[in-house]
Amino acid sequence: MANILFVSGSYFPYATANAVCAKKFEDALRKQGHQVLYCNRKHDLYEPDTHTVDGTEIHTVGKNSDLFFQTVEKLKTLELPGVMRRSFAQSLKLYRLLVKIRQIGKSKAEVRRIAREQYLKSYAKAIAALVREKRIDLIVSVSMPFDSHAAVLRAMDLLSGESKPKWIAYCIDAYWSKAGVPEKEIPEMKKEELSVFCACDRVLFLDTIEKDYSGTAYDAVREKFCSLPLPLFDPEAPAAYSDGITPEEGVVDIVFTGTIYDDYRNTDLFVSVAENLKGEKVRFHFLGKIYPKSLAQLENLRQAMPGQILLYGRMPYDYAKGSIQRADILLNLANDNANQIPSKIFEYMMCKKPILNLYKVEQDVGTKYLKQYPLSCHICGEQDPANAKGKLLEWFAKVKREQITNAQLTDIFHDIMTPVVTARFCESVKELLNRG
Repeated sequence: MANILFVSGSYFPYATANAVCAKKFEDALRKQGHQVLYCNRKHDLYEPDTHTVDGTEIHTVGKNSDLFFQTVEKLKTLELPGVMRRSFAQSLKLYRLLVKIRQIGKSKAEVRRIAREQYLKSYAKAIAALVREKRIDLIVSVSMPFDSHAAVLRAMDLLSGESKPKWIAYCIDAYWSKAGVPEKEIPEMKKEELSVFCACDRVLFLDTIEKDYSGTAYDAVREKFCSLPLPLFDPEAPAAYSDGITPEEGVVDIVFTGTIYDDYRNTDLFVSVAENLKGEKVRFHFLGKIYPKSLAQLENLRQAMPGQILLYGRMPYDYAKGSIQRADILLNLANDNANQIPSKIFEYMMCKKPILNLYKVEQDVGTKYLKQYPLSCHICGEQDPANAKGKLLEWFAKVKREQITNAQLTDIFHDIMTPVVTARFCESVKELLNRG
């Protein structure tokens, strides 16, 4: 049996797509007798370099600037004594000042590049050390973020002249095709991505982004390509969670979980639809990080619709899962990039509850899946939001607390069910390891 190292940015129970995907693959590999460990970035300054989560060995590397601000956000939630709070505030001001001083004479792009290279260098060293110490046979890097692939690429350079493990790069999205990526940075990003594809042994990616790799630039590595869906559609009954939102009798409680990025998650479309429901017995619950511009939009909406817009911020995994189970309806805000699929839609569908989907791009891949789901309602950005009010209220009354069966889900989505996808992944691993 093999020693397999996952490099996936974050790890379960952090509710990111890459973390949950890696966990599904890990469970399937362990059942076959393989040993699995992780090398990922830290989630805060207090996370140890090495620890275990449910028996799985985790090695972590820090990304200093991100870590500081992530830790700051956690400290803000604590009830600190007055003196400590003032000292903390002064330290934060000093840190921000030092950061600005270090950046004098440098563009923001240059500062980001230098910081990323320093981080990737330490990341690569940690991966290479684990390869030697643990006798790693296979590395599986998972993006998002692309740093997972980039760090392994640099680790392979450090292992030059030594016995190297096999390498699978699993791409949840195309590195350069994200909404908001500056046009001038795309050529360099494509170049780095192609370097990863040349160096690894196999490239797995979602069939939804296959057209991103149809150009002739990828011809030399095309034989390494293999499409593989997200392993997130598990037909087994989900665990029951005791924590979560408190539903209100006579009110339709609609829940969104996940991160809302600026200029990315169609927040403006949601606002234009929701404001027409002012005064109705409808509440929208948002659980997860919301970036500044989107947060400002939702804060304004919350003031205009008292008691109907509830913003929770980041919440524990169990609370988010419990809230999904307690909701009457689940909300999906499609990405502006038609090729990127919000992984939450599979989690939503597994709960077998009604799903309200707001989208702008007609060819959105998430909408393609959701339109096959019997309990879904779709509002396109091209429609007049005011005209959607009657449609939504009628649909809310019709589907509230309705559910569909496992048999229906399995019949519609058989090819993307978790057992099918993980079995295909394990076959790919077996074939690669047998190459010798």
